[in-house]
Formats: sequence, structure tokens, C-alpha cells
Amino acid sequence: MIKGILTDMDGTILNSEGQLSPYTKSVIEKLLNKGVKLAVASGRLFPSIHDIFKEFNQEIIYTCNNGTWIENSSRTKIYHKSVFSHSEMISILNLIKTKTKYGSFVCTSDYAATDKHYDYIDEAFKLSDSKLNIMSDLTELEDEVTKITICILEGIDELSKVLSKELGDKYKLVISGDIWLDIIKNGDSKANAFPILHDELGIKPEEMLIFGDYDNDIDMLSMSPNSFAMADASPAAKSAASFIIGKNDDHAVAKKIEELIAL
Repeated sequence: MIKGILTDMDGTILNSEGQLSPYTKSVIEKLLNKGVKLAVASGRLFPSIHDIFKEFNQEIIYTCNNGTWIENSSRTKIYHKSVFSHSEMISILNLIKTKTKYGSFVCTSDYAATDKHYDYIDEAFKLSDSKLNIMSDLTELEDEVTKITICILEGIDELSKVLSKELGDKYKLVISGDIWLDIIKNGDSKANAFPILHDELGIKPEEMLIFGDYDNDIDMLSMSPNSFAMADASPAAKSAASFIIGKNDDHAVAKKIEELIAL
């Protein structure tokens, strides 16, 4: 019996417009009414996730910032947070400035902040409706930082290799789409939602359905025998998943849920 769903958002349960299709919404409504727990996992910030799922009355678990901040949709419980110290944040930002001319920013649970305006980052942020603040001095930032992100339109593979050598075992570099490189604490990932579903809600691995499409979904796709990668997923995500399904624009996640759960 399936009791829980853990799914990536962009490229997976959302269509290419970054939205839930009417059909997918109807399936989510049915599964929540049936008592199936839903956890969504994304590199997005809390408000960006909530804008998409706020219409559902039942509690949903939001795994934000690639697993570094996990909170319920009603904001009554923070399940997990992984925070950079102030000195760590400044040290990493200074390192990034020596290795690339491209823009970087830090993320709290609710907004991102950078010390220099980049038009191309503004455009990329508009796709996720996230808030980007310009601060002249990031050392004055008082809110907890859970993720540091670099945006390079030409791709981030080369910079990822360079920074991996510099940052060692203490931090994890996550390629989160073609243009985003996230730096998070080592050991963090979207799979952090798994023990919440398992330990706190009592859902066994075989009672979960897990969906994803990119490299930052690999850890969570490996957690259940019922894991599914999208037809156009990255090769690594496909290798980590137990099964391959259709495309996000064909409502493949909703169709699979409806197929496997008597809704």
C-alpha cells in the first residue's frame, strides 16, 4: 500500500511552464484526501514552492534549497535545517570571486541575497518567482543561510570541478539544472525528506513513490524500490531510479500515481 509521495518539482511534477496541470492538481487533491502524504523537493525557496501548492488544504512537506531546509506548508514545524556560519559564508563567497566572474548569491529559507546586480540572474529568478535582494554588504545579513548558489548561463560543469578541489569534504556541490551550481553542507540532499517520511510519519521505503529528473534527485531516487525518473531525465538520474516513465508535459507523474494508488 502506498502511503507517501516524494517528488521533485521542475521537470518532474511541474510542466514546462513551471505549473501544475489541471489534471495533476486533481490527482494531488485525490491522494491528499485519501490520506497519502505528499513531500515536494526542490532547489527553490519556501515561498516559491508554496505559491504552487498553497491551494491544497492538507499539510504538505516542503523540502527547500535542495534539502537544507525542510518545513511543513503551514509553517508550524521545521523538520530540518542546515545553516552556514557567518564565517563559512564569507569564506566561500570570497573563494567564488577568485574563481569566476559570474554572479553568486546566498539563500535563506525565504529569499536570496547578493551584493551585485546581474540582469541575467534576475531573469532566471523570475522563472521561479523567487525574491532576490541586493545588499551592499552581505556581512550584515542576519538571517540563516542554508545554500550558496552560482548562476552561469553557459553551464557550470567546469567551475564545479574547480570548486570541488577547493572546498574539500566539508561541502557538497550540487548541479541543479544546467545553469545552477549549489554549495550546501556535506551530507545534505533532497533525500533529507526521506527520514521525515519514514521516522516521523512511519512510512516504509516500499510504501513510497519517488519521482525525479536531474542529478540533484539521485540520492532520493535511491531510497525506494518504487522510484521513477522522467523520460528526459539526466543519465545519472535514470541510473538511480528503478523505473523510467513519460515526460512532465504528458503528466507522467500524475498518471503513475493514479495507476498505483486507488484514487
